[in-house]
Amino acid sequence: MCRKSIARSVSLFTLTLVVVGALVSAPNAGGGDSGASQRLFYRAGEPDQLAWVSAEMATTDDGLIDWSLLSESIRISYEGLQTWQPFQIGTNEDGSPIYDQWDSHAIPGFGSYWGPSHYDGIPQLPSGSVGDLVSNAHYVVEGVVINREQGFFMDEPMTLLTLDVSRIAPPKAEEDVIARNRTPMTNALYVAYPSAHFSIGGHGFAKGDPSYPPLPKVGDSILFFEFAVAIGVDRLVFRPDADKVLVQSPGGTLDPDDYRSEWIEAHNRVVPSTLDEVAEWVALDRVFEVVRDSGDSQ
Repeated sequence: MCRKSIARSVSLFTLTLVVVGALVSAPNAGGGDSGASQRLFYRAGEPDQLAWVSAEMATTDDGLIDWSLLSESIRISYEGLQTWQPFQIGTNEDGSPIYDQWDSHAIPGFGSYWGPSHYDGIPQLPSGSVGDLVSNAHYVVEGVVINREQGFFMDEPMTLLTLDVSRIAPPKAEEDVIARNRTPMTNALYVAYPSAHFSIGGHGFAKGDPSYPPLPKVGDSILFFEFAVAIGVDRLVFRPDADKVLVQSPGGTLDPDDYRSEWIEAHNRVVPSTLDEVAEWVALDRVFEVVRDSGDSQ
């Protein structure tokens, strides 16, 4: 794993693809939209360092943040960020101030703001069209969001989505993905989504990335194309790139109006009408596997 670099003028973190260790379940602390059990994901080779910890589990009995669950370098950066102040960049029609949050990394009256994450990784296959995504993705996963949990993923504020998987297309037979790197055909998988807004110990932590669709709600369907292997010894956690994620509300469509203008402008891609239409494209090129009931769906 490469060292994290922190820069004020850009996103706070530059990371290599990190392999995460074993999945551990913990008692429910009352968080999440559906009351699913909280989980800890450990980083491989660093048994005292967590890749994912929920906000509730990172809160002590005294209501303070438990820094022992996060890396020392990130604790120092968090404490430094608390001294940063947002600066005014304009005025609304009603005279109220407009504040910057991107470069100042701060939200008025709340706390720290993290923008998009940037990951150093190996060059990827073409993904400029939906056809490219279908042909080149290692995994194509569709599921319904059954729980959302806010917390820290790789030391950044994020939301962990629990998916009840409806369809999954694994790597093609000719792809060189060794057995230990393959995701099981299970009904419960997880997505680390770069959106969060929560407080611990009187300090707020927020993150957003307008290149992604808005944060899916419980009950929404999400379909994503993963070009890397899933994270973790059990290969259960995905962190898909922004241009490889589609979200559909119940009974809705993938009409561009459902997406932020930044997503459309950034990816300049024709959006199919529904996730079923995308799945039909996938089925012409590869095989959806039968999903095994893992017993973890809530």
